[in-house]
Amino acid sequence: MAEYQRVIDEIRFQLQSSDCELTDELRQLASSYSAACRSVNQRLRRCGEFLRLGLRSEAIQFAEAEPNLLELVTRLDFPEREAWEELVTMYQLPRMEPLLLDMAEMLNEAYADQEPLTKLLTTHRLMALAKSPLKQRLDVVRKLADLDLQASFWDDDVREMEKARLHEIKVEANAAKSKGDHSRLKDLLVEVQDSQWRNAPPPSYVKSISEMAGAANENWARKELEQLEAELNDAFGALDLPRAQQLRDQWDMLAPQAELAPDDPIWENSGPILDWIRDEEEQLAKQQAYEDAVGYLELALEKDRIDLPDLERLGHEVNKFNKGLPEPLATRYRNRIASLQFADTRRRNLIIAGVALGIILVIGSIGFLIQRQLRSSEIIAVASTVEQMIDNGQLADARAMVDKHSDFPIHESWLAAQKKLGDAEKTEQDRLSQVQGLIASAESTTSHNQAVKYLEQAREIAHTSEEKLAIGRLEMEWEEHRQNEVAAREEAFRQLVDKATNKLEQSDSLLAMVDPTNQDTNKDLQQLDQLLKETDQDLQQLNSAKGMVRSTSSSQVKLLETRATALKDAHKKLEQQSSLFDEMTRQAAISSEAANFEQALSGYDEALKNYVTSFPNDPRSSDFKKVATHAKTWSGAMKWQQLWHSWSVIPPRDLQDVVAQIAECEKFLDDFPEAPSASVAKSYLTYLKSIRMREESSDGDRSDGAKSQMAALFENALLSKVYLLELKDGKKYYLLAPLKKKLTNAASTEVVNFHPITDYYSALGGNESKGTGKIKQVGEIKTLTTSLAPHAVIGSRVKETIDNCSLNEWDTYCLGLCKRILSDPEIDDFLKYFLLLRTAELAGEGNAHLKETMASVIRKFQDDEIDLAVNWMDPENEAAQTARELAADALKRVNIQDFESAWDESKKQTEQLTKRVQCPISVVGHLEKDKKGSWKCLTSWEPKGDYQLQVVVPSGTSHTWASIGSARGNSITLNGQLSGAHAIEGQLIFAIPKAAADLAFANR
Repeated sequence: MAEYQRVIDEIRFQLQSSDCELTDELRQLASSYSAACRSVNQRLRRCGEFLRLGLRSEAIQFAEAEPNLLELVTRLDFPEREAWEELVTMYQLPRMEPLLLDMAEMLNEAYADQEPLTKLLTTHRLMALAKSPLKQRLDVVRKLADLDLQASFWDDDVREMEKARLHEIKVEANAAKSKGDHSRLKDLLVEVQDSQWRNAPPPSYVKSISEMAGAANENWARKELEQLEAELNDAFGALDLPRAQQLRDQWDMLAPQAELAPDDPIWENSGPILDWIRDEEEQLAKQQAYEDAVGYLELALEKDRIDLPDLERLGHEVNKFNKGLPEPLATRYRNRIASLQFADTRRRNLIIAGVALGIILVIGSIGFLIQRQLRSSEIIAVASTVEQMIDNGQLADARAMVDKHSDFPIHESWLAAQKKLGDAEKTEQDRLSQVQGLIASAESTTSHNQAVKYLEQAREIAHTSEEKLAIGRLEMEWEEHRQNEVAAREEAFRQLVDKATNKLEQSDSLLAMVDPTNQDTNKDLQQLDQLLKETDQDLQQLNSAKGMVRSTSSSQVKLLETRATALKDAHKKLEQQSSLFDEMTRQAAISSEAANFEQALSGYDEALKNYVTSFPNDPRSSDFKKVATHAKTWSGAMKWQQLWHSWSVIPPRDLQDVVAQIAECEKFLDDFPEAPSASVAKSYLTYLKSIRMREESSDGDRSDGAKSQMAALFENALLSKVYLLELKDGKKYYLLAPLKKKLTNAASTEVVNFHPITDYYSALGGNESKGTGKIKQVGEIKTLTTSLAPHAVIGSRVKETIDNCSLNEWDTYCLGLCKRILSDPEIDDFLKYFLLLRTAELAGEGNAHLKETMASVIRKFQDDEIDLAVNWMDPENEAAQTARELAADALKRVNIQDFESAWDESKKQTEQLTKRVQCPISVVGHLEKDKKGSWKCLTSWEPKGDYQLQVVVPSGTSHTWASIGSARGNSITLNGQLSGAHAIEGQLIFAIPKAAADLAFANR
């Protein structure tokens, strides 16, 4: 842009010259301006083509390429353009094309229309570059079509993309159909039924997707049922009714979706299991009824008085379930029945005994009457009665009767009765001894099973209710003993279960507390490992003892083992995660001066990939995949650190070092354009290029350097070799050489003839005889001695010193020159304005910061109405006098302090840039979330001093730094709630000394 402005300034200078002859310089200006107009029109036509095609963004992007097209049009369309065209036509120089201003106006309107769509267009471009899914891009284009109503192509794009999307949906639907992906088919069905379509999908198309979705859902439901069938078989094999009931409930929900036929094999395979579940549920109901009947019987036995029929009825209610009575309730029931039956039998025996006694008395009375006649009959009758008593088991009564009739004579019937009684008594004695022996054995044994066996044998031969009561009593005692033993074993087993459960709960609690991101995780994991080992020992004891307890108790062992296995798996996962986090933390420690940072960054990237591979379903893995894309920007950040550490002086003081650093900066920006350090690299590169410009242009041409341009400015004959002749009336004439004639006050009436410079041509020609001669009397002349003009004195000094001005002295040199020009009261106001303006501009060419700070100073005194091409050397030129007055007013608006302030601010900006360039940045850790979801910095770094903590985040097409916290002493503090691009686990955290960070990011 500066070159174009120079051409315009030179053209205006030529136009303002009173005698503009055809020169090589004029030809060059015409050629340069014509080429510039042609180039601008070509760019305008290209932009117009873009706009006609509706490619507004492309037109704007093309126009904003350096130099900015609209700004260039404004520069080339200068006010004197028509006068220049006449001059070019007169000398038959290359004609310039008319500027396409109407096209420029169209471009300007495009800028205004583009603003609301910028964000969506950026998203559209990024998605296109990233080859995002068509569905996502279609959503964005639909929004653009709704907003950008003037661009009809958006609607066309939508329709074309919808056609492509419909084809995609068809392909995706067929693929989903082949995979049986019913969920994907449902999503596709929702999409084709959406109301946003410009061209609604054909009903047959929607119906096809709907049918595929329905069939896929039916197939999915059938597969789920087949899976449930296998699980039902497993549950049936393990007789796990609760699990089977849960699976049956899922079956009931899926079966309608699968639309199974009545004769489907799935029904045939699973039907028996489902019947088993129903049967088991019925059995459970029967068991509950049985337990209720047992409960009622147990309540009846608790009563002191109950009738035998009522008790037998309750017993019958229990027995109808064909399950018998549980011990000791069965023993209690038998004993109570026996007790009630004994009482009933005793009453009947008393009645029979009374009747028998009456008979005996009658017989005795009769015998007494017919003693002798009927003695034999009496003996037979008594013998018969004794035998009847023996048959009825009334041995004591029979013995009493025999003893009573001991006086009976010997009689066959009586002897037989006595023998039968003796045999019966012996048999009874043996039975009684056997019963007592069995009872004694049951009392003395220590084995419950053996005692039960003895008592069962005793009950089989027990006759009397007393014996049965004694046996029942012992049965109750042994049952109580057995229950106590069972209860003791159950209690010991329960305590062991409680112990194992407690350790598992401790493990659960510890597991919930263990955070693999904590530095003390290994200690917690060791404690958890110890608990799990102790739990294994407890489970071994439980497996050894589970055969001695009820199944309801032993079944708990399986649950505990399952729980322990899950905890071991979780423990193993935590150990692996902790190890990976330790490795990531070890690699995430790179100092700003590290030479091998690539190796450390590669190690960190490898640790991230290992985590993703090991734990693909872990929520962190998604973030680790995203953050892995930052690897090159991390390398860029550390490469910049390596680069500036290699420079001995910043900024350099030698042209060779300047050129070298420029090349290194450009290579860095080519290699790492998206690096967060790219912005400071660009700023430093701009500053380096301005330093180089002091001596030479970017292509090495020293004639284009600011120093050469400064020298050329003051080497002009008008600025370095002219002499001043000032009259008393204030007019100043400039001569190419001093007056040859010596003037004195004595010759005041003497006439002096001289040839002053009245235009640029006469000055550049170097011939003082040219131009209009002047004749003045000595008395009219204010200065009798002609000397170098004040500005020529400065120009001569510049010619002598400019070549010795080093790179490092440029700013001081230019400031001194500006101050001298501004402070010299003898310099012509116009010339002072011109020299001050050009010197300030050239000073800025050699210092980008000075150019920026001087801009406001130049604007302060610059006046576009001042004609810089006016013949200022002619005191009689009215235009020059007008320009001189305007220049004097302009110079009043500025002072030396303004220039000094601009130079000071420039120096401050240079110092700040140097500190930004040399801002030390180190990798100290990585960003992670703990168990509670709070953000933390995983690091082995011990900060000494105050630091800011930064991460790299995307910013448009590049990356930038984002502050996430600070470090001071041993304390690291992260900002409150991190979100957005900051909040990604696995982000490398960079530490920057606070003082350097405050400067580096102050105006970011």
